[in-house]
This record gives sequence, structure tokens and C-alpha cells, in this order.
Amino acid sequence: MRAALWKVRDVALPYARHLGSRPSDGDPDTILIMQPDALGDVLLAQPAVRALRAAHPGKRLIAVVGPWSAEIARLAWQVDQIVTVDYPGFGGQRRGPVDPYRQLFADAQRLREVRAATAVQLRFDGWWATWLAWLSVSGEVVAGEASGAANFGMQPRISGTGHAVERAYAIAAGLLPHPERITRETQPLELVPDHGAVEAARALLAERGVGECYMVIHPGTAWPVKLWPGHRWRAVISAFPDWSVLVTGAPGEGEVVRELCAGLPNGVPLSGETTLPQLIEVLRGAALVVGPDTGPLHLAVATGTPTVTLYGPTSAAQFGPWGPAARHRALSAGWHCLRCGDVAGRSQGCGCMLAITSERVIDEMRGRLP
Repeated sequence: MRAALWKVRDVALPYARHLGSRPSDGDPDTILIMQPDALGDVLLAQPAVRALRAAHPGKRLIAVVGPWSAEIARLAWQVDQIVTVDYPGFGGQRRGPVDPYRQLFADAQRLREVRAATAVQLRFDGWWATWLAWLSVSGEVVAGEASGAANFGMQPRISGTGHAVERAYAIAAGLLPHPERITRETQPLELVPDHGAVEAARALLAERGVGECYMVIHPGTAWPVKLWPGHRWRAVISAFPDWSVLVTGAPGEGEVVRELCAGLPNGVPLSGETTLPQLIEVLRGAALVVGPDTGPLHLAVATGTPTVTLYGPTSAAQFGPWGPAARHRALSAGWHCLRCGDVAGRSQGCGCMLAITSERVIDEMRGRLP
């Protein structure tokens, strides 16, 4: 049923530019920066937003992100205002087949109130956000090749290849007078320490009896297909009896996190007990952070903490750690199938994740600990 609806959508999308009217005027000094994605993806767009800020110091930059990403946008992006849009396909919400289109026009009406003349849509395949941008601004919309941009008479910026950081920057380059080739060294991810969060993180760790030498495992992810078996995480924790191993997680992952630590003296559950700034400082203070391809691993990279990240259905070439290779290891079994890159609607137990052994993860961790 869903596949059939997508086919209808793809056929109808070329006519979308004729549905609804665009605003007749907009402030040329106001730019919408749209990123319909999760925490890690918003962080990976930081170099693109940084470049836009540097190129347009006098203009008003308005981030348009999901409510689930508003806080990381506040911490990582140099923008003047943040507006949230409940982008379809994210946040786990259930919708009827026509609900996203009703929402589209309602959100466009709301975004018109900021009177932007220009928009840049940083997700290379976000067709819904591209349509929203088209209806919300009076002038140019910059977007990627797979975003449906051509349906609105726009010249798309890039294809779907390359790292997510490079793709976002390539899209943003449409509004940069002098775009450059970026690297992990010239455009790193950065998160500035927050004094209050530093103190709160120290107090929390002291309360749990955790000293300065600890590592962090973040086993959870919003997509079940990226998960690694719990008994293997327990084997990892057991392999480092002289280290405190903090196991972090989202508020809804508390039971899973406690089960992973149960009976292991060095396992310290820490799920849903920190704000995002506090979690960042916990990650910053760790000797090593380990987990599947998920937002907190990218947060760790941005703090400079070494990481070991497990990749299965997602590509390390596209979503790998944006940091020095000597400090960050992307582990993959090297498997490939027709569904590589497809994380939606798939259950736990993906073969490419199961093929990564606990022994291999432990060896990589030992090689990166002081």
C-alpha cells in the first residue's frame, strides 16, 4: 500500500509547483535553513551552516528543524532563530495518507510569517521539505538532486554521493560566493563546553561513584535495524572490569540499559537522566565512546573523544565519523545488499550487524584506550 502511494506521489510531484501560491515578497536579508532530520544529521550539517553564517554575517538565518532537533540546532548552529516543523517521516508519528499534504500547506502559511526571500534545504532527498520551502519563500530555493528540486524549476546542487557533511556543504554552496573543498581538518564538528552542564555532569558521575577514567556505550538507536545484540554489549562491558562503563540511552530505553548492566559491577546505567548539554559533557569526559551509527556517537566526535562506531545497513562512507581517522574507527562487516541504506520498517537482527563480532569490537576498543 505504501509503495503504491509513493508511486502516485512521484507521478504527481512534477505538478506540485502549480498547487498553492507563493508569497509575493520576502526580505532578501532573511534565509531559511531547512534540515528535516534527526540529531546526528543536524550536527553533521554544522560546517554548511557555519559557512553560510560566515558568508552572510549581516543576514538573518532561521533554522527550520524538527522539534526533536531544536536543541542540537541551538547548540551547534550559528543562527538567529529556530522554528520547528513536525516533518513527516520523523519522530515516530503515525499519519494518514493525505495528512502530510494538509500539514504542508499549514506549515507553509506559518513560515511565510518570517518573510524570507531565500531557502536552503540541506537534506539531499527531502522532497517534502523542498516543496515546503518552495511555498514559504518568495525567491530562490537551493536543494539537492534527489529532493524533487527539478519539479519546481530549480537546478539541483548535488547527487546522493559523498559524506553527509560534504553533501550538506555542496547544497549550501549555492549561497556561498567562494565555496571551498572541505575536509575533516578544515571544517571539524565542534561543540563548545557549557559550564553549567560540565558541573552537572561531574556531580552526576560523582553520585554514581564514577571517577575520571570511564568509557561510554550508547547501544540504542531510533532504527531497530541498526541495533547490536544485548548479550554482545554485555560481553564488551565484561571485557573491561577495571573501567567504569556508562551505558547511556534515551528516556524510553531505561529498562534495556538496566538489563545490559545487570550483574556487571562496572556497568553504570545512565538513561534519560541528563539534558542534552549534560550528555555532551559526559561524552566529552570519557576515554572512549562506543555504539551503533546514531546521534550520540557524532556528539562524541564533536567533543574530540575517541569513538568506535558500528555500521551495518548505513554507510560509513556517507555517515562515518567526521573526525581524524586515528581517533575514530568505523566498524563494518563489509556486507552489501539491495536494501543497504534502507533503515525504515526493518526489524532487529540485520545480518550485517550480527556479522560484527564482540571480539572485533573489544580489540578495536583496546587499541584506542589510553
